[in-house]
Amino acid sequence: VFSLLEAAGVSIRFLVADASGRVVSEINPAVHRVSWRWNGMGAVAFTMALTDPKLIPEYFIEGNKVLLSFDNGLPDWGGVLTGARDWSGSGVTFEAYSGEWLMARRRTPRSRYFTNTQVGAILSALVSEANVTYPTGLRLGSIWQGGQAHSPDYNFKSLYGVAADSLVGNLSAGAFDVTPVLEGGSIVFYVNLYERKGSD
Repeated sequence: VFSLLEAAGVSIRFLVADASGRVVSEINPAVHRVSWRWNGMGAVAFTMALTDPKLIPEYFIEGNKVLLSFDNGLPDWGGVLTGARDWSGSGVTFEAYSGEWLMARRRTPRSRYFTNTQVGAILSALVSEANVTYPTGLRLGSIWQGGQAHSPDYNFKSLYGVAADSLVGNLSAGAFDVTPVLEGGSIVFYVNLYERKGSD
């Protein structure tokens, strides 16, 4: 199996972790595509050869984490395996969504209302509350605390929807993302909220 990125001369370090984020192996798949999206979810697709000794079922369970590091200046890409797979005569192709997927899996309580609250405080509160209920795998990163105050009402809205549609789409934040970091042998994800959209 040959990767288009390999053909372009890009070297990739590819780590696989369990659902808690603890790294269990480094693999060498053929990576077909990787995407990053402003205020959205990116994705990766990769293939493991059937003859690869690291094609172990426990490594590729839905909810397991992956982290890709590139040697050409691209930022690290981290995400969560979806469980989708496509078998061929020579390999198995898997897909994963970027860390924003973790936000899409959790919802606010019914009628969670904020009164005269800035967007950074809203996002911080919702992520912290979700982690108290059950760990999301998300930590608070760089959260912009400025801007005007708002009084939104969220009713069973996904945290991803709050960030993408409300805080960035309708209120005063400029952008959000979820960045992956390798810390102490584990892949962790930090939620960030920015005053304005920028570029690297």
